[in-house]
Amino acid sequence: LGDVLTVKNGANEIELKGLEPGEYYLEETKAPTIYEAKFSCVMYDANIVDENGNYLATAYQFEKVLKMDANYQNNHRLVMLDNGITGYIEANALRELTDTFVEVDISSQMLYVYSNGECVMTANVITGNPNTGSTPGTNIGLQEILYKAYNTNLVGPTWDVPVDYFFCFNYDGEGFHDASWRTESEYTADTYTWNGSHGCVNMKHSDVSNLDNLISTGDKVLIHK
Repeated sequence: LGDVLTVKNGANEIELKGLEPGEYYLEETKAPTIYEAKFSCVMYDANIVDENGNYLATAYQFEKVLKMDANYQNNHRLVMLDNGITGYIEANALRELTDTFVEVDISSQMLYVYSNGECVMTANVITGNPNTGSTPGTNIGLQEILYKAYNTNLVGPTWDVPVDYFFCFNYDGEGFHDASWRTESEYTADTYTWNGSHGCVNMKHSDVSNLDNLISTGDKVLIHK
């Protein structure tokens, strides 16, 4: 056998045993040959089943999973959930993420940047207030960096504020940006519920500066509750 490849999803690690270069298999589940391990997004609620079709868990819409099997019978793929559960899911439910992508977890108010399978950045954020506005909260779903702007003003019905960084990720004009009006103590898990943004993802200046060095136009942005 060849090398052992260790891949990580959240806090969970799993070892793939090497066969030929670029080919791996999962010994514990007797799975077929694995050709790649890449993060994907679940586009609709779908069941995770074992090799016999027995229900194991549900993967929810816009959940991040680690796709480990490039080709499997009955049009299913082998995936690992963030909680470590490994099983098979309908291939049609998956959309592969870019090698570098951003994940925003609204429930924990955390941002993660992944690059080539590794988490390379974490940051506290403040997302949109879910209780105000015509389109409350920050849009969830699979989106992407449309453009990056610098030293610009964010203008809306009741605001016109300067920012050093603005990375737009949808056509509603939402994006990542610094927020000089925020204090350090505001970056908690519940500020967004009563003092959230108009939809953008507010970040500390040092964090959005770091983000600028890690992402490019076209990189996917996965936002979920």
